[in-house]
Amino acid sequence: MTATTSLSDTLTLYKTEFLAAWNSAVRSRREYLNDLNDLLVYLINVSGVTDPEAVSRQHLDGYLAELDRRGFSGATRRRKVASIRSFFGFLQDAGMIQVSPTLKLIPPEQERMQPRVLSEAEYKRLLNEVRTHKIYQVVRHRF
Repeated sequence: MTATTSLSDTLTLYKTEFLAAWNSAVRSRREYLNDLNDLLVYLINVSGVTDPEAVSRQHLDGYLAELDRRGFSGATRRRKVASIRSFFGFLQDAGMIQVSPTLKLIPPEQERMQPRVLSEAEYKRLLNEVRTHKIYQVVRHRF
């Protein structure tokens, strides 16, 4: 890697060399690029990092904490971690960095959504609606 290769330059290479050849949906490529643009804004403006070799896991942990503060869901943050791993893996494979800072990066745990339960009022409304349908009358008399 030359001393003049910046994070912005490496993102351009990632876009033209990796994403262009990646066999995925256009939307996936666009989301990865959006994720990485957001990361670079954080690294440059908040952390003051412009050299890809200077990015540490602590910088990435700080970015993930910032995403949590912004209210991003765990699923979105997990996707962003996948984008970040892909980017730094590309940089490492291309010889632009020695070691990927994502090696020990821990993604957020997958969130488990609780099933939604009807309120008593919703249940009564549903029951009243069903009672007027013919199928309810047939089923009710069978049992």
